[in-house]
Amino acid sequence: MDKMTEYTKVMTGNKIVAELVEIEQANVLTGSHKQVAWASDLRHEYILNAVSEAVYEIEYGVIKPYLTWLIQTETTAKWWIDHRYDMHGMMRTTMTAYRVWCQANDPVTWDEMVNIYQQVKEAAQNVCK
Repeated sequence: MDKMTEYTKVMTGNKIVAELVEIEQANVLTGSHKQVAWASDLRHEYILNAVSEAVYEIEYGVIKPYLTWLIQTETTAKWWIDHRYDMHGMMRTTMTAYRVWCQANDPVTWDEMVNIYQQVKEAAQNVCK
């Protein structure tokens, strides 16, 4: 990716957040009213943090599909609440694996990316038990 000015990074990040908010709104969480309210805040905060981190660490072309997939896949409030402490680590692990493979000039397919995420998710769930 070409070097971006600070302004361009911020504007690109804002655009991605706006697009992800639309995806969030289209993928309503399920659960009790209290769970949904709490999990919606957790999910939105996670998205903001992930995009903010992406500005400096990874290409936007990776973070948007990852977050879109996560929002569309994990639709229960319970999941976001149960994983509120390990989501950041899961994202970093998944994104790091993606970057390492891309740097080795062997970029992964989206299906492989989903597989990485599933493996990281399972490992995180085992740690939390």
